[in-house]
Amino acid sequence: MVLLAVALVGIASSLWGQQDDTPRMTDAQCLAVSHAVDSGNLWAIKRGPLEQCGARGANAVAAVFRKSVVNPPVGLMDAIVAYAQRARDAEVLTLARATARNASASMIARVTSLYVLATYYERDGFFLQSLEELARGPVDCRTISTGSPVRRPKTIRPLPSDANSAMASTIDSIVRDASAPAQLRKMAKCIRFAMYRTVPSNMPPNALVLRYDCGNQFTVTNTLDEPVIGKWVTVTLQDTVLNWEFGMNRRGTDTLVMPRRGVVQILENGKVIAAAENTGKVCPPINMRRDTTRK
Repeated sequence: MVLLAVALVGIASSLWGQQDDTPRMTDAQCLAVSHAVDSGNLWAIKRGPLEQCGARGANAVAAVFRKSVVNPPVGLMDAIVAYAQRARDAEVLTLARATARNASASMIARVTSLYVLATYYERDGFFLQSLEELARGPVDCRTISTGSPVRRPKTIRPLPSDANSAMASTIDSIVRDASAPAQLRKMAKCIRFAMYRTVPSNMPPNALVLRYDCGNQFTVTNTLDEPVIGKWVTVTLQDTVLNWEFGMNRRGTDTLVMPRRGVVQILENGKVIAAAENTGKVCPPINMRRDTTRK
């Protein structure tokens, strides 16, 4: 084991400071590092130059992750996230999606999988940042932003063209899983919040109910038992189109005041999900109206 550690240090030292994507490791060196990973050497995953070993290195990481999802050794999951930040691989992505949804996996393994998905999310060359606090205590989703990395991760096996949508689908399934741990769902919601502009999500059927009140006023109700955050929908009034950022508490309500009469529709991704018609009902005096402000 001492000789193996010395060999790994020597390999890493010879590659330290390289900033391009040109493979520099020999097959023998990659084999040594892969064996170290198989033997549970966390340093080889976290700091060893596995990304220079292509699919062999990625397979080694995936294998140790796969066999440790129920009872991972201390430090393994941090090492896997560190690898994901340096290298993007389709097999690791597939494993992370499956583990994130796996109710039999340990909490730390599922959290790690969400970290990997967040790390792999990309929008026009920008990646999610400020993820450090996601799994610790209360999380302000607004701290999850996109930015350009200091060094672009190396691509091992290219992610599928619909990778962002696939990751969003996995995260949505966790957000809507009432049996999932609360902190896991909270983490998933924050990651999904940062992805909404790029990958819109489909709300469940009848999630929104639109009701005409009087005058030009409508009430929108969130029928779900969970908050909906950062959701962009389109509101149409005949030939007028309005973009509306929908964010409500569980079973919450919001008020829409339209500029004139007509049929109002709420569309998500081009599909009508709620509609109501302004029939011209006169509103009662202000002191007689019920409170229709957001709850």
